[in-house]
Amino acid sequence: VNVTRGQLVPYTITAVNNVGGTLADNDIVDTIPPGFKYVAGSATLNNIKVEPTITGRELRWSTVSLPAGTPVVLKMLLIIGSGVGEGEYVNQVYVFNNTLGTIASEIARATVRVVPDPTFDCSDVIGKVFNDLNGNGYQDPGEPGLPGARVITTRGLLIDTDKYGRYHITCAAVPNRDRGSNF
Repeated sequence: VNVTRGQLVPYTITAVNNVGGTLADNDIVDTIPPGFKYVAGSATLNNIKVEPTITGRELRWSTVSLPAGTPVVLKMLLIIGSGVGEGEYVNQVYVFNNTLGTIASEIARATVRVVPDPTFDCSDVIGKVFNDLNGNGYQDPGEPGLPGARVITTRGLLIDTDKYGRYHITCAAVPNRDRGSNF
């Protein structure tokens, strides 16, 4: 799923016990991606509100009983922090059985892709192609725009000007957090 900074991301975690008898005294342990934050009050376990114990990026729901063959469904919301960069982020969750002192499930993973927000993270390029009759680099009165002129970017994008010589490119350059970008 594609998301942007500041957006809420819903997660549904389903645990099913296939052992045959009830497994008591389990913890559901969720390691959230860096820069993501749990939304307080958003978690439900089988539609009953329940809050996790939070230790750094680890969310833990303790003493969960897993009846045989009956799904246990945990739902929660995470919010993406403003400092999170573009890229893929993985949420990991597993069941830890306290009686056995070991992980009692596979590690489940869910990946989200943080993409640039078109309003805040992308720059637009606007311009005009015109006949610069006096060669001063500015459009002076009497210097008409050139319709149908083709503008070509270094990446091979082709843009044709409108009947007034104008063009625009939306979300032209997505900045790199460390060094900016060129277009």
